[in-house]
Amino acid sequence: MLATSFEIIRSRIFGLKPVGREDLVSDQGLYGVLFPDHGRSKTYAFIDGARVPDLEERLEAHPGKAICLDGRRDSHETVWSLPWLVEIGTDDRITRNLLSDHPIRGMWNAEPGLFMETTMAMTELMRHLRKFHRPMIGEATAPIFLRYWEPELLIHLVDMACGHIMALPKPDLRIIARFGDEAHVLTSNVECPSSEHLAQIGA
Repeated sequence: MLATSFEIIRSRIFGLKPVGREDLVSDQGLYGVLFPDHGRSKTYAFIDGARVPDLEERLEAHPGKAICLDGRRDSHETVWSLPWLVEIGTDDRITRNLLSDHPIRGMWNAEPGLFMETTMAMTELMRHLRKFHRPMIGEATAPIFLRYWEPELLIHLVDMACGHIMALPKPDLRIIARFGDEAHVLTSNVECPSSEHLAQIGA
């Protein structure tokens, strides 16, 4: 029996608009994609601290769990300039702010990162995400620092079928990359075969 060949499954949404002050967040075009009511899945935002300067303050007020890409806490400035994986819910303030262009609290225009919907445990998901930001390229003797959580960059890498990044989506992990008025939803039909340059780093 032939093994199923790996394939990224991709859909697109166009014409997205941010939540206005009087709008219900549940009416926003991405809401149903982020919270599909599958029962067992959870939704996360992978928020880039470099694009959200007050992320520390926001997370202190957020009731959900949050984990930094770098598991170490020895450098305060470094920690808050990196992305954080944040569990979000349907009624969370941070969810509304991610989908809003409010001049003070809104994060829509900052395009601060990715959304993810998955049945994976949060710690397992973070272990997976830590495999992708320090790839070896060509004959380089040291890995580069790849900001793959930038939505438009991620889609460019997928468009180029960049071998290392193609393993990011999984059958049990949907990646939602929103930039401008469009969003790209990525998953895969089977687990992508591991590659040497995907060796996990970090704790």
